[in-house]
Amino acid sequence: MIQIDSRQLCDLLLRDARTLIIDVRFAQERTEFGHIKNSRHIPLYTPDWDHNPDFVGEIGKIAARDTPLVFVCRSGNRSCVACEIAKNHGYTEVYNLSEGYMGLLALIPGRPASDEIDLFQAIPG
Repeated sequence: MIQIDSRQLCDLLLRDARTLIIDVRFAQERTEFGHIKNSRHIPLYTPDWDHNPDFVGEIGKIAARDTPLVFVCRSGNRSCVACEIAKNHGYTEVYNLSEGYMGLLALIPGRPASDEIDLFQAIPG
């Protein structure tokens, strides 16, 4: 697993069009705080905080084992767990958005929290 920040995520997306962003937050978090444009939503946990039994299977429906995967959650903790699970199931290029979605929001002052974020418009430089 490689820790990356929002700018490095943009660089990765430009370098490799196969890169998938997987948002592991709860659906309510995506609704309340927004999400990254074109991200895929595969919750790591059920609403009762049990591990999502379909997590790895859902990833397998959208990604080959060599697809670059970037996991994102609120603060970087759940996505770190998701990275470890993906690595343990044979995914070879796994990244964690280290500051999480809230860290990304902090780079965009004045933006309504419930929007969809287009990284290439939102991240300066």
